[in-house]
Amino acid sequence: MNLIAAASARVCECNDLHPSEKLLEHRIPLAKIQGRSRHEQPVRAPNSIASTKARINLGYSKMNESNINPTLPVLQEIVAKPPVALSYLPGQSGTLVICLAGVGTKRSQSPPREFHKMASQEGANHVLFVSDASRSWMNGSGIAQQIVAAIEKLADQVNATRIVALGNSMGGTMALMLAGLTQIDAAIAIVPQFSVHPERVPEEQRWRAFRNQITDWPFETITRLHSEKTSIMIIHGVSPDERIHLDRFPKDAKAMHFVFPDMDHRLAFRLHKKRKLNRIIRHAIAARPWKLRRAIGQAGGLPRELFERTQRQDQQ
Repeated sequence: MNLIAAASARVCECNDLHPSEKLLEHRIPLAKIQGRSRHEQPVRAPNSIASTKARINLGYSKMNESNINPTLPVLQEIVAKPPVALSYLPGQSGTLVICLAGVGTKRSQSPPREFHKMASQEGANHVLFVSDASRSWMNGSGIAQQIVAAIEKLADQVNATRIVALGNSMGGTMALMLAGLTQIDAAIAIVPQFSVHPERVPEEQRWRAFRNQITDWPFETITRLHSEKTSIMIIHGVSPDERIHLDRFPKDAKAMHFVFPDMDHRLAFRLHKKRKLNRIIRHAIAARPWKLRRAIGQAGGLPRELFERTQRQDQQ
């Protein structure tokens, strides 16, 4: 009997996952995730969802941890201390992608996982999904320490040779912050915030309900980009709400900061609808700067310095 037939699991809905490509999910302590060398070739069960993309519609309950097969692309929920939620999707390469959730659209629910297929690249990359139900921009007590510990432990267990942090909005801000806390080879930040502190960005009103709950601010602003050790890619729109943060972001000659003149805070969603986002993220994860710049340009983006120069010329 194969693993899918023998095990108990439940189907997990994913934001950017087609209904016919849903993932199995189960709970597992972080310490029990078994790593393997990136040079090893996985042996897949003949009926695995990787080889058949089976439509799982059986009434599975909970999977027994002793039946875990690390070669199957099973979304594993890692035990974490709330408000943090962690889950892991196995890969085959030496790349570990950290997907950091944004605020989400439903305040009563924990922010959903994002960028499943883009981060995994069809099972090539290991993926750690991180969500903060308190929406604290990593300012909540112990949240940063818990996330860093999970990244470092998982990176060691899967023999990661490249670690990439990826996030949209609040998740993008967290990706940039993590670059200053642990080894991050690349940070991909889509419409990140410079800050949500009421004194730093008093005109920012979108997330008042969440920022009013923050009492301590260890990560008050993005003061620097840590580009000396991390490849940085940032993309912003230029709507009034976006300019609040774009105009305050530190300038760094080594960082790749792009602007999309016709976009707002829904930049990722709109690029995804145009089928432009996956190529951008794929090149950023794989450290292909020339192909990344070309993909950004083809999608309508400009380097920040070019955008600002054009703005100054138009004002003269």
